[in-house]
Amino acid sequence: MTVSRSVLGSLNDLALLSRFAIEGQSHIDLTSLIEIADTPCSPIQYASPRSMTLALLRDRVRTSLERRVREADGSFPTRVRTRAED
Repeated sequence: MTVSRSVLGSLNDLALLSRFAIEGQSHIDLTSLIEIADTPCSPIQYASPRSMTLALLRDRVRTSLERRVREADGSFPTRVRTRAED
């Protein structure tokens, strides 16, 4: 349940777009659903749900890594290497 009409309206818009994307299809085209996830939403300062989700996940992973390193040796490097950089 949400008390924000703006959030509720955006959720309804995304649900309707998703319904139209899969309605009458013999299979679900994930490409069209990814495109819907890239739709800008005003409640999140016109970011897309996809980009906001990825940013929140990156922040959560970084926080978790920082905590683990501090617990292991009491320090944390200024930059954490990603798998892509290895």
